[in-house]
Amino acid sequence: MKLKNKFKIGLFGINSNSGLSLTKHKKRWKADWNELKKLVIFCDNNNFDFILPLSKWQGWGGSTNPNNLSYETFNFASILLNLTKRLYFYSTVHIPFIHPVYAARSISTISSYFKGRIGLNVVCGWNNNEYKMFFNNLDPLNDERYKFGEEWVKIFKSLLNKKNKNISFKGKFFNIKYANCDPKSYEQPYPSIISAAYSKDGREFAINNCSTIFTMFENLERKKKINHELIRRAKVRGNKIKIFTPIHIIARKTHSEANEFHQQYSELKIDDGATKNFIKNVAKAGKKSLYKIMMSKKNIIASSCGSKIIKGSFKDVAEQLREVRKANFNGAAFSFVNYLDEIKNFNTYVIKKKVFD
Repeated sequence: MKLKNKFKIGLFGINSNSGLSLTKHKKRWKADWNELKKLVIFCDNNNFDFILPLSKWQGWGGSTNPNNLSYETFNFASILLNLTKRLYFYSTVHIPFIHPVYAARSISTISSYFKGRIGLNVVCGWNNNEYKMFFNNLDPLNDERYKFGEEWVKIFKSLLNKKNKNISFKGKFFNIKYANCDPKSYEQPYPSIISAAYSKDGREFAINNCSTIFTMFENLERKKKINHELIRRAKVRGNKIKIFTPIHIIARKTHSEANEFHQQYSELKIDDGATKNFIKNVAKAGKKSLYKIMMSKKNIIASSCGSKIIKGSFKDVAEQLREVRKANFNGAAFSFVNYLDEIKNFNTYVIKKKVFD
């Protein structure tokens, strides 16, 4: 995975309407193809390294139904890679919905044409409503979903490795005979694999099977210690992992302008129905007490769907991002209310100030 910057920076969620903001604000992201093309060309010509899309099969309802319009990520990557020269794209997949043989062939097809520049974001799943679109009786939160994931990733990696012609695999979840994948991945032995690691089991899965962990934070000092320990444990197991984090940016000329915009879109123009639906679904996947906790922070949830919010003047935001860099993170995936409107000033007044050097 050859990316430009030492600390990798990219965009998160651009393939889906509203991105990570549950708002009715007129500036909310529409995921229009013309704007998407302008956005990735800008990223490719400037200081950005990667695009990390969402994998969404249903929206959150409410008046705007955020994320209901969501482009499938293999096709999304192949379309926009054609407009770029160096930008790296991840395809995000719910692995219970897609067979590893199919996924390997899809990735290798794209990889062979673009000489790499395509990786995989592995999602083991959590949203019960989306599961019901594919299965009647499969629980997305069953105790074995990460064991399933380990078998899935092992098959995926083996198929893409040039050393393997045909593979056979027999496990608890898969029984495969003489599977092959030609072409192989341009990146060897396999492309970059990233996975969200928000739970203990999720972190173990990522440490053992992935190139990069994608994880949130609240307290940087505490997270710095956790990240250090994750890197140490992965190294012991022979895996040199990287750690990325999602960050929602609200950057303006002054702190008061940033605060005003934040209040406008997350409070005055909140999509209340979508926010409540989002909270209900996340709470079902966690502890029973989570619903009340999240509802007490409803406006914060509507701001960024749980990603860390970094807000203020351009100078303030730059300083906060410098602190993130110091906390044993190797990269950040940014979201905005409107990616195209906001990214140019963010690039000029924050990124070009050598925040991550």
